[in-house]
Amino acid sequence: MSIAPGPLSFDVPVTPDLPGRIRRAIAKQDSAELTYLNPIIRALAYGDVTVGEIKALNAEQALWLLSERDKQQA
Repeated sequence: MSIAPGPLSFDVPVTPDLPGRIRRAIAKQDSAELTYLNPIIRALAYGDVTVGEIKALNAEQALWLLSERDKQQA
């Protein structure tokens, strides 16, 4: 008996793991990655954004979100 695989759907977005990426960068002390993620980490630390708000975003989307919020507050 053979089981055929179901249809592949490339339209399903892959959920990025931004909180995991941040944890790995901190654990590995990856200075380049930490420099890139620093605005997100700082926003989390100051409560400007929550993990729930960014967990489904990739880093670029989270940085865009922070940038837009800064523009709205200005």
